[in-house]
Formats: sequence, C-alpha cells, structure tokens
Amino acid sequence: MKQVKFIFMIIFISGLFFTSCKKDKKPTITVEFIDGSGGWYGDTVKLNITVSSEENFTVNITNDHDSQSFQENYASGSTTITYGYAIPNDLAEGDKVKITIVATNNESLLSETVEKEISITNEGTGETIVHEGTITADETWSASNVHVVEGTFYVSGCTLTIAPGTVIKMNAGSAMYIGDEPNSKLIAQGTDSQPITFTSGLSEKNPGDWDRIYFDSGTLSSSVMEYCVVEYGGGDDYYNYMLGLRECEISIKNSTFKNSASRGIAVMYLANLSTFTNNTVEECSSDLMSLEPNAVHTLGTTNTFNSTTQGIMIDAKSSSTFSLQNATWYKQTVPYILNDYLEIESANGSTLTIEPGVTIKIQSGFGIRVGDGEQGALIAAGTSSQPITFTSANSTVAAGDWEFIAFFENSINTSKLDYCVIDYAGGDEYYDYAVLVKNCEIKIDNSTIRNSASSGIVLDYGAKFLSFTNNTIENCATYLIEIEPNAIHTIGTGNTLTTSDYGVYIDDDDYTLLSEVTWPELTCSYIVDGSISIGNENGSGAVLRIAPGASFKFKTDANFDIGYHAAQIFFEGTAEKPITFTTGYNTVQAGQWDNLRFKSNLAPGSILDYCNIIYGGGDSNYQGNIYLNTNNLTIQNCEISNSANYGIYMYNSAAPANSDWQTVNNFHDNASGDWNN
Repeated sequence: MKQVKFIFMIIFISGLFFTSCKKDKKPTITVEFIDGSGGWYGDTVKLNITVSSEENFTVNITNDHDSQSFQENYASGSTTITYGYAIPNDLAEGDKVKITIVATNNESLLSETVEKEISITNEGTGETIVHEGTITADETWSASNVHVVEGTFYVSGCTLTIAPGTVIKMNAGSAMYIGDEPNSKLIAQGTDSQPITFTSGLSEKNPGDWDRIYFDSGTLSSSVMEYCVVEYGGGDDYYNYMLGLRECEISIKNSTFKNSASRGIAVMYLANLSTFTNNTVEECSSDLMSLEPNAVHTLGTTNTFNSTTQGIMIDAKSSSTFSLQNATWYKQTVPYILNDYLEIESANGSTLTIEPGVTIKIQSGFGIRVGDGEQGALIAAGTSSQPITFTSANSTVAAGDWEFIAFFENSINTSKLDYCVIDYAGGDEYYDYAVLVKNCEIKIDNSTIRNSASSGIVLDYGAKFLSFTNNTIENCATYLIEIEPNAIHTIGTGNTLTTSDYGVYIDDDDYTLLSEVTWPELTCSYIVDGSISIGNENGSGAVLRIAPGASFKFKTDANFDIGYHAAQIFFEGTAEKPITFTTGYNTVQAGQWDNLRFKSNLAPGSILDYCNIIYGGGDSNYQGNIYLNTNNLTIQNCEISNSANYGIYMYNSAAPANSDWQTVNNFHDNASGDWNN
C-alpha cells in the first residue's frame, strides 16, 4: 500500500512540474515587412507579425513618434497579425520610427518584445510629380505622391483639391497663384492627424527658400485652407509675404504659418477673410500678418500669434479708411501696429469698436482721426483688468513718438474712451495734443493719458464731454487739458490731474451758457491766459458757480470780465477750501495778472465768499485786484492782497452790496491802498 501511495505522489509532483514548465514559457514573435521597411508621407508600411503562445495572450503595438497604436487579445496557439503604420508628414527624409511589439501571456504574465525600425524615404510607393506652368482643368493631388512646385504655378479658372496628408515641396523661387482668372479655387483641407504641408524643397530648410502662395481677384470665396502647415516661404523681397490675398475672400482654419523670411500673411487690396480661427502664426522676419482696416475684424479670437517683437500690421498705407457700418477689432496675442493715419468715417456713418485688452501701437508721425470728413465713431471700451492701450510702436519709447486720437465735427456722439491708456503721443508740433475733441461730444472715463509731448486733451470749437470721470492725466509737456469756458462744467468727478507747472488751460473765449453750471475743483489749477468774458446778451444771463477749493492761475494781462453782458456768479469757497485767484508764475510778485472785473450787468445776489484774490492789479486802467462797476456783488471772508494797485477799485460810485465789506475781508500789501475813495 505504501508503494502505491509513493507512485501517486511521484505522478502528482511530475504533473506540477510539467504544468509549471508549461506556464513559464514565453510567447514567441516573428516579424516580416511587406513591400519594404520604409516609405514616404501618406504611405502605409505593413508588417506581418506572427505570435505563438501556449496561453491566451495580448498583443500591444506602439511607436516612439505618435499615437498610432494597436492592442488585441488572442487565444492560445499561433496567430498572424497584419499591422500597418501610416507615415505622418511631420517627419523628414532619413528619420526613423521604432515600432515596439509586445506579446504577453494572460495567466503567467510572461512577455516577449520585438522592435523594428521604419525608415522615412521620399522614394516611397508614390511617384514624384513636378507642377509648373498653368492648370485650367480641375485636379486632385494625392498624399501618396510627392508633389514639387517649380517656378510659378497657376490655378486658373479651375479647382485644385489637395488631399489630407499631402506634402507640397516648393523649390527655390517658386510660387502658387490662385485666381488670375475667375472661378479659381483651392480646396486644401487636411485633418488634425494628416495636415497638408507646403514646405521647402531643400534638404536643409531655411526661411525664404521659396516665395509665396497668392490668391488673386478671381478666387472663389469657397476656397479653404484647413489643417495646413505653410513654412519657409516669403523669399521675394518685393512681394514681402508668404501667403497673400488680393480682392478676394477665403477661409483659413486650424493652420500654421511659420518661418517666413518676411510677413506671414498679407490681406490687401480689399481682400477679406470669411473665417480665420484656431490658426498659429509665428517665427516671421517681418509682421506676422497685415490687413487693411476694413479686414481687421475678420480675425477671430482663437488664433495664436507668437512673437515678442512683431505684431499684426493695420496696413493703412494701402487703404487708410475704416468705412464699414459696424465692426469690432478683437484682442489677439500680439499688438496691432498702425503704419499710417487711420480714418474712421463714411457717408452712412461708421462705428469701430475695440475689444477690451487690445493694444494698438502707432508708428511715428501718425494717429487716428474720427469723423473728419464724414460720420464716424470710435468705441474703445476696455475694463479695469483689460484696458485698451494706444501707444508707441518704437522699440525705445518716448513722449511724442506718435501724434494723436482726434474726434472731429462729424464724430458721432456714441464715441467713447473707457478704461483706455493713451501713451507717448503728442508728437506733432502744430497739432499739439494727444487727444483732440473738436466741435463734437465724447465720453472719456476711467482712462489714463500720459507722456504727451504736448497737451493731454484739447477741446475746441464748442466741444464738450458727455462724461469725464475717474481719469488720470499726467506727465504732459504742456497743459493737461485745454478747454473752452462753456465746456468746463462737463469735467466730472474722480479725476487725477497731475502736473508741476501746467494745469487745465481755459481758452480765451466767452462763457455764454444760459443754464446754471458749476466749474469743479480739480487736483491742479486752472490756467487763464487772456480775458474770459462771463455773460451773454440774453436777458436771463449766464449763471456760474465755482466749487470750493478751485484754483485759478492767471498769466500776464489775464482777467475775468464778468457782467458786461447779463451774468450772475456764485464764487463760494469755505474756510477750509477757499477759491484762489492768483498769479500763474512760480516766482510771484504784485501785478502779474490783471483782475476780476465786475460790470454793470451783473445780477443781484452775486457773491465772492471765502476767495483769495492775490498778486493782481496789473492793469493801469482797471486798477485793482477787483474792479467794481456794480452794486450787486457781495464780498465777504476774502483775502484781497498783493495788488500792484488797489485791493478793490470802485468805479462810478460802485460799492460792494454788503455794508460790512471793509471789515469782513482781509486786506494787506496793496500798493495803492486797500480800496480807492
């Protein structure tokens, strides 16, 4: 009985041994290429892969270049798999792709690995086709062939269709022209995995190896470039772009333009883009792109422009006028660059809207003109986090690098600058301002105007602010604002006006408004250089209030002439915030300005309260800091001092309306006396 048990034990152990040996055996793999181990773009290199295994097994196939892969489960035994690798067009001749085949037993997890290399060679299964001259009948270019463009190739009155994955080699000096005759079309629609490539035909590629692709006026608008790569062109110094459009419209999507020896893309001579989205433009020696003003809005918002020094040229030299009824310029990843004056106007009215975050760089000697000859509006409304910037195009910036933004008499009153930065303008000695508002109305809010080589803002010929709040104007070579008396009340609140020598210049003109208005306190002084007449011929007169804390600095011979025509004034400061009328010079002395003149048509109830009137009396005819030819003015709580003549000069039996004027005011240092008898 013991012998039987021993024999069974030997058999059992032997079975375990043989079972263990069976499970420890790896799969075997043999690989053979079908029709060669290499190919060119569009070719599929095929392999026969035979796997043998005593267990059920899994086969995984990957490569070291892209995402093409394979995985499948098989029953035990021997299996032959035919696998094809499609050669993508992002490889160069001589490159190699390593294919890795792994077979793994599903129970024991033992595996075997085999690696094979695929060579990239332009002597693949397709033929090399040279394209030159003109085609006038429809053609399709297959990805299985090698396409070479020699010289100038024309697509004339027909359709050229290029299949996904096709590579077009452009020889030195070569170009493709589409549309020299009507009804010409290019359909170049690749895919994400199989883009169409227009590239250099040289083995060592460099920018400028070939010239350009050009769409002329005969191009149909159904032409499209999608999932295309265009590279190493732009080699013609005269036609200084790699892709150009003239008097036509096409769609460009999901494409890349790079390594141009000049501009990447030029949209010119009334050309347009029906679609321009999800494109990348980079590594160009000149502008990444150029467009006429009426085409800029066709740039979508999902493009990537890569450059630290180049931008998108607004080609106003080619066509200077934005004349569309309504359009928006969208934020891109690089600035727009303006190379001439931009005119915004048309007979029916044109409105250009700038999207938040846009930067426009303006070249020396140029600027933006709105509504000069015909109707136009500029709406530049940024946000606190995405301001709109108008600045210098120079690599080293300085005040006066460019000229101005000017709103003329035909500017539509919807124009606005909101959360804008206007920097380094004021470069024209004749048009001496960064912003002009002429005979029109505009809103300017939350904006910064700085580093002007002349004035910040000039309002002229009856111009007014519809709104002017929370702005900063600083570091201007002359005045921060130049404004007419009838527009001063349109300066709103919250503004920061910073200057050491200049302030807000009141233009020498009449104040004639019929309604009651207030001139606000500013963070700088008003500058008066001339005679400001306050009053009008209408019987109701002009009514003017000045806010507490306001400061007026007068130049030689400057004065306020109040009440020659009907007027009423309320110049009412406080003890803490008096209103100041003083000299406009840093080294002060008596008589540096004339006076406040109050004449016979001043209305009763007019008042000077808590005002400082100092360093005047410079006119020998109106001999005082205050000239009085009326009995309708109350003068109280004022400092009247440092006159080169009298403190108050009363003419023709005039006197202040309040009988205590001699005691409730502070007179001192008046050369001829505090008042005349």
